[in-house]
Amino acid sequence: DDSTAVNLIAKIQTTLVSALENELTRGFAAHPPSLRRLSRCLVECAEAYRRIGGSDFSRVASVGESLSHWAKSVSNHRGENGIVYDENTSSIHGNATELLASGQTQELDSGVELSHSIENLCDPNLSWRLHFSSATSFRNWVQSGRYSTTGDLAWDTLATLLQDDDNDVRFVASQTVTISSVSSTPVAERAIASLTSRADFFPSVMSLVKRLHEMIENTENRVSICTKELLVGLDENAAAESLANIGTERKIFEEEAVNSYTEASLDLQVRIASMIKADTKCDRAIAEDMNTRCNNVLSSLSNFPLVVIDETTRANVVFGGLHSILLGCLCLNYMASTQGPKPRKDVMLVFNGDCHPLLKDVFCTLFHSPFPQAGASLQIIKHCFLIPEESTVEVQTASLPTQQI
Repeated sequence: DDSTAVNLIAKIQTTLVSALENELTRGFAAHPPSLRRLSRCLVECAEAYRRIGGSDFSRVASVGESLSHWAKSVSNHRGENGIVYDENTSSIHGNATELLASGQTQELDSGVELSHSIENLCDPNLSWRLHFSSATSFRNWVQSGRYSTTGDLAWDTLATLLQDDDNDVRFVASQTVTISSVSSTPVAERAIASLTSRADFFPSVMSLVKRLHEMIENTENRVSICTKELLVGLDENAAAESLANIGTERKIFEEEAVNSYTEASLDLQVRIASMIKADTKCDRAIAEDMNTRCNNVLSSLSNFPLVVIDETTRANVVFGGLHSILLGCLCLNYMASTQGPKPRKDVMLVFNGDCHPLLKDVFCTLFHSPFPQAGASLQIIKHCFLIPEESTVEVQTASLPTQQI
């Protein structure tokens, strides 16, 4: 019966915990493969114990914390330039994080360490197995009802996991905010659609501003490179030397994207939709500063021929950044209930030609729509074209504990 099963698995769990504790007493002399295997067995055992109604995880959390400290200590001991995980210690660190998530209790102050461990495992340079441990730990922590960390750390972690290049990682991450169901819509898209309405995964205004600053810097560099290449290509009298050196600002071999599945604009659009739905407010000075930065970026384009401007706005390396900057300014002006920036003559020139139509749409809303006004929130969300529409996506939100912000 159920009670017999609970008692049996509890004894197995106790045995595994004792074995791990004994091995950890050896310090740096502990056998990493043994720790890896024992901790993996304990992770699976704790999951089974949880599923059949077990409730005593205090020793699991304690040994998970000790195991995490051991992995970090050994890695620091071996590496001269920070933490360097080998195959064994990286797997041990992932297992330790899952144990912390399974057994974390209010009596044990491991919430801060757990949240940082989950975040560290999201590093795109680590293996998919560690990303999976991060997603599993986050899901179990939230579903246990003991999740207590709100704000940017939780948001960044979940947004990263939902755009992981491994399908299994995305699936487990999506279970944090949605209920698995039979649907033609990919589970990660259903999770993104529901994420915009979750109060317990809520980004701050300053995190949006920080992301926009990064987007502006990257976009300015890409605009500079793109316009120079287009200008040389249009110059019929260009010298051979200028044609030969057209790509000197680029690397001969561009670095391969660490995660080809991620889309920076999607993260920003989900942040904006979440804030608009929650009726977030921001200081007017923040919106005005971003308006100035936005005008400067657009003004840098106005010095080129119209054909160069049009081609630049349609370049895949530029369009996403420009759209995000305009959309971010639009969102901040709405939250500050202020008029958008006054369109300067040089900025207007950018949109007089055949630039990308989606950029024109956001530009018209930003420069010609005083806030507040009726229907403005829906209009802004409509510009977030990467987010699946809730009317066409079947969304089932998991019944998880939410927190007031």
